[in-house]
Amino acid sequence: FDFFLEKLLEMDLFVIVDKAYLAIEIKAIYEKLLLQYHKDDDFLKNAVAKSSLPLVEKHKADAEALFAALQCGKKKRNVGDAFKHIVSDNWKVDMVVTFNIRSLKNYFDLRDSGAAWFQIQWLAQEMKKVTPAKYLKLIDKKYKDI
Repeated sequence: FDFFLEKLLEMDLFVIVDKAYLAIEIKAIYEKLLLQYHKDDDFLKNAVAKSSLPLVEKHKADAEALFAALQCGKKKRNVGDAFKHIVSDNWKVDMVVTFNIRSLKNYFDLRDSGAAWFQIQWLAQEMKKVTPAKYLKLIDKKYKDI
């Protein structure tokens, strides 16, 4: 697990910033992977590109060597629904979202308030970081003088 935790932390894949909460999140992913590995006879076939399957057998005792080998190998393009069950909503995604300015203001007012769940507050705070200042000036008093 330690190697898995270290690698996922290096990749900056989550919207979570709290280290303790992030460790819990990554541990849950690790345990879900193990559960699927033990329950699904086709797990490796479904999760790893066919040409990379021999690498799993070759490096099964060395996580670091296996990781390096899989990084160089062909990637599995469609891992299906099993992956969706492993990762949580705290996983970062690259996307484009369109808001009208009024909706964006309402979103930040509600989601960045103390009443929202802390994960939602984190997401709203991260969204503010990447929202252009010219829009934040229009909707948030804290940004009026920027």
